[in-house]
Amino acid sequence: MESDKETIEHWISNDPDHQGMKPDFFFNKGSMSLVLEDVFGPGLFVRIDPEPPSSVRLHIQFSPSEVRSGKTLLRGWPEFSKRIWGSGISRMVFESRTSHLIGFCRRCFGFQRVGTTDDYELKLTTKKPSFGRDKI
Repeated sequence: MESDKETIEHWISNDPDHQGMKPDFFFNKGSMSLVLEDVFGPGLFVRIDPEPPSSVRLHIQFSPSEVRSGKTLLRGWPEFSKRIWGSGISRMVFESRTSHLIGFCRRCFGFQRVGTTDDYELKLTTKKPSFGRDKI
């Protein structure tokens, strides 16, 4: 866990959109935290906060290599989203002003902007989710 905090601290220090954030943010006791890895180690960190009654809010910290983090997320998305949807959640949402992350999540997974906010959501429909494969 301490090595993860050191890694996140390094990544945050190189991320202008997360300046001032502390690594402990990703280890909140009321949240679920996970790391998606590839053969080289951590590729990105995710904190998942419940938003009753049936939503979760995602907080994502990419590594300094956006390409590597994107590939890690693409590889992990089918299992990650299957577990989220399988738990009874019907909506995932994240907040961002980072055009690369927004564009990536819209193109690859189908997230849509919520009104004029900085929130982007993905709702589970009665149609089986494609996990973004038809959009790549």
